[in-house]
Amino acid sequence: MAEKRPRRQQGTGTVFELADGRWRAQLDFGIIDGKRVRRTATRKTMRGAQDALRTMIKERDAGLGTDSTTLDAWLDYWLEVIAPARAREGTLQGYRSKLQTYVRPKLGRIKLRNLTPEHFESVYAGMRRQGLSEATIRQTHAIIRRALEVATKRGKIPRNPCAVIELPQAKPNPRDRWTVAESRQVLASLQPGREWLRVACGLLSAMRPGEVLALRWEDVHEDAGTPHLDVVAGLREITGQGLVRTEPKSQRSQRTIPLWAAQVEAFRAYRAETGGVGFVFPGPDPELPTQPKRDWMDWQDMCGRAGVRPITPAGARPSGAVLMASANVPMVVLQAILGHADVTTTARYYAIADSDMKAAGIQQAEAWLNSTAAAAAPSAPLGELPPGE
Repeated sequence: MAEKRPRRQQGTGTVFELADGRWRAQLDFGIIDGKRVRRTATRKTMRGAQDALRTMIKERDAGLGTDSTTLDAWLDYWLEVIAPARAREGTLQGYRSKLQTYVRPKLGRIKLRNLTPEHFESVYAGMRRQGLSEATIRQTHAIIRRALEVATKRGKIPRNPCAVIELPQAKPNPRDRWTVAESRQVLASLQPGREWLRVACGLLSAMRPGEVLALRWEDVHEDAGTPHLDVVAGLREITGQGLVRTEPKSQRSQRTIPLWAAQVEAFRAYRAETGGVGFVFPGPDPELPTQPKRDWMDWQDMCGRAGVRPITPAGARPSGAVLMASANVPMVVLQAILGHADVTTTARYYAIADSDMKAAGIQQAEAWLNSTAAAAAPSAPLGELPPGE
């Protein structure tokens, strides 16, 4: 049965059937630069054309689809309509925050067609003058580059001005992690219990702070054939919703982490003490997790009592990587424990040798060299040649 042609409504465009059976959406964008601008979209079905018309209406109402489109107008549309299809609300919140803080105040009123690489390089230079890290600059660049890449593919601009910008690699912060000696000191100074387990999840299991605080007792399997933790969630602060337990950072972040023997015994005792229901590390309300700010304060207090250099809770994760790397854990295994998509990320940002590891490496090489030299030493003293030579 043929699809019926919908009735046209004033000001909302029209959808009509073509002679070849396809359907066309048409919308009047008004007078622009002295000319009337109409946009069309052709689809195989009436429903497809109606969907295209609704999209064009949103673009028109947002001021898009014309040469006068500003960066602000495009970002509003991208954040509201396009990005939500691929990103979670917590991620979108990060997008909005960085764009609003660093990009939109300086470039928002500029038309898309007038944006140049120099505009964005100026923004990044200003961020550096503020003392912001290269990692923050790269994250901001990745967001705006993605938004403008979509604009390029849709014909809003002929090319992406961010595509030709080259940024230096973000460098890890070696100060925000413990040495192997410091990690040992922390673990040895704490009594088994909640605090020790909180530290161990970050240090021995190399979990992110949000993953640790999101742990529920059903994620802990200390009595399984292979005792392990299931990392299936993280905590995010979302505007209007508060602290929310969400999916982990990426698909790779959903992982299983085997427990150390000391963790197994500590979890058994702690489960018996607490009843093993709800969050493993709850706040004052047992049905709610510890607030990240409270966790940070407790962590700093713990560092003081343990007598070690204070680092952030996030610093336990690379500290754990250094600890396992010093025990010669293969890089591919370390990658799986950390939940990285690429082993080069593990090598670049986490498994960096500390001073103790480097000293041990030199001693190992020196011992090898001495033993090799002894085995290959000539029978005559050095400098003397056998007769006839």
